[in-house]
Amino acid sequence: MLALDEPTAGQDRFFRQRLQLLLAALREAGRGVLLATHDLPFAAACAQRWVLLAGGRVQAQGTPARLLADAGAMAAIGVTPDDLARQFAPPGATPA
Repeated sequence: MLALDEPTAGQDRFFRQRLQLLLAALREAGRGVLLATHDLPFAAACAQRWVLLAGGRVQAQGTPARLLADAGAMAAIGVTPDDLARQFAPPGATPA
């Protein structure tokens, strides 16, 4: 089991891509990874399952696609639709 706490904080795109490849290789090898992060796009690209925490409690769990589409789950962790648009906007783009 590999545990990572905010592994993308302060890192450039090259590092993020390399880390994503490493995590994919670990998953394919059957290794477990625990990723604690506020970087939702990175987590969506790397994780098969999310557990959303707020206030020290589990707020929701499931696949990234399901949880990202669940406004209630996102609101429970303080993430608004505008936050999601900003986080998932292509680099250099300004969401409407």
